[in-house]
Amino acid sequence: MVDGAHSDGLNADSTEIDNQSRIKVICPFNPTLITSSIDQLNVLPYSRRGNAFFSALIEIPSIYKNAVKTKDKDLWKKAINKEPDNMNQLKVWEIIDLKEDYKLVGTTWIFRMKMNQ
Repeated sequence: MVDGAHSDGLNADSTEIDNQSRIKVICPFNPTLITSSIDQLNVLPYSRRGNAFFSALIEIPSIYKNAVKTKDKDLWKKAINKEPDNMNQLKVWEIIDLKEDYKLVGTTWIFRMKMNQ
């Protein structure tokens, strides 16, 4: 087996089988057949394409009300219930008695899915 690279940037393996040369082309890391004026900075790197595809398929809610209505509502509720315990373990806050001159600080939930875990 001889390893080589084509001039167009594709990785390839060339193998001699029955006096015929066959080339196995492996997906290019960057698109090479773009025919319009697309800036290279707008092309998503190969290593991030899987996450982009996955995130396009998964519904990530923008607010709590939507999170508890999705098909993954049980997973979202589990994550929501776990978060205060995580913050307490990390000593993000200290629980105190609310005094009259104290004002509560509001919170905002940001929903995200971790990839590759």
